[in-house]
Amino acid sequence: ETYMVEPESFDTQIFIQRQLDMFDKRFASKHRQGFGQRNLNDIVIMASMIVREEPTEAQRPLVSGILWKRIDNKWNLGVDATSRYTLPKWNDRRAFLKKLRDPTDIYNTRLRPGLPPTAIGNPDLSSLEAAAAPVSSPFWYYLHDSKGVLHPSKSVAEHEAYRRKYNVY
Repeated sequence: ETYMVEPESFDTQIFIQRQLDMFDKRFASKHRQGFGQRNLNDIVIMASMIVREEPTEAQRPLVSGILWKRIDNKWNLGVDATSRYTLPKWNDRRAFLKKLRDPTDIYNTRLRPGLPPTAIGNPDLSSLEAAAAPVSSPFWYYLHDSKGVLHPSKSVAEHEAYRRKYNVY
């Protein structure tokens, strides 16, 4: 959401309440029945990853389904965005590669099972809805080519073939 504020009369508590009210109005109130085996915190954490992992709103439910399937089957998520989360510069490749090998990084979903301990950003509504309503598919992996096009795959072999084809490493 975008919030118009008056700097001279800005009140932090009122602003936070305004954000919570909008979150309830736009998302939480539409899911009063809950999220099945998931809780709201899990949905928000997953949505924060989805918004960073998939730029196309229409593809987010598919990516959500892949990530929840990994969680449900006790796989590590392998979401690169979580290892970038604590970096001072998101695109610092050297620091990112170092993070990927760091077993003490609590946000490293390549080496640590389950969801990261907190959200890694502010998810938008489409990512929240995707996390709440994942699409089931035969896919376990995905990557994006240089144009940002999603390429899901069913196996490691298929995923590696896409890596080579689209020069994604």
